[in-house]
Amino acid sequence: LVTNVGANALFGAISGSASAAAAAVGGMVREGEEEQGYDPAICAATNAASAPSGLLIPPSNAMITYSLAAGGTSVAALFMAGYVPGIIWALACAIVAIIIAKKNGYTATAKGGAGLGKATLAALPSLSLIVVVIGGIVGGIFTATEGSAIAVVYALILGRYLQKILFAFGLLGNGRNVFLRVGGI
Repeated sequence: LVTNVGANALFGAISGSASAAAAAVGGMVREGEEEQGYDPAICAATNAASAPSGLLIPPSNAMITYSLAAGGTSVAALFMAGYVPGIIWALACAIVAIIIAKKNGYTATAKGGAGLGKATLAALPSLSLIVVVIGGIVGGIFTATEGSAIAVVYALILGRYLQKILFAFGLLGNGRNVFLRVGGI
């Protein structure tokens, strides 16, 4: 359940869409939650409650859209203002998820800190995408629009060379999967 909350916060922050985060993360974690014997209603409630937290955590597209609609509100100022409430929302959802998990006797799948440490190290290059984008925007290196282009290039480079998952045909196949998933939203 806590993984669901964390993934929703990060995915929502990058996509700027609570419904996209709920659909993508819910689809990814459902199988694992079913294997662990979690109640589907609790999993769905956790997913629905935590997905909107990402709208507040930069780099949220919702903040960029608001900046444009409001007539020049600083994107960097909106980003700085969104961190604390977004993180508080995600932490509150995680705390409730932990309480519910303990109440229902759910156990964590990862055993020990070594597995968590290894998984965190493996995820650091991907998680650094947020640091690169926010750092560049707040530091004045590039605009929010340029930041989105840099994020795409960064993700493609990571996918191709570090994760070794994107190839010419694989990229097209992944694009097809994206269209099918987004069509469901």
